[in-house]
Amino acid sequence: MPVLQRSKIITLTEACKILGISYDYGCRIYHLWPKYGVQILKHTDNARPRFYEEEIYKMMEAAK
Repeated sequence: MPVLQRSKIITLTEACKILGISYDYGCRIYHLWPKYGVQILKHTDNARPRFYEEEIYKMMEAAK
């Protein structure tokens, strides 16, 4: 059975650069991204949010 290959895991800073938004604005709105199919990856309570790069690009395409 083939293993599903996911895209690169990126930080909130990198996601904001891809989206063309400021880091401060990204901190305020990233919790809304699951509505657009983006998983928020946090392994512990104090972890910084991380995302799959592929899902960030899919969210951008959906906005068009």
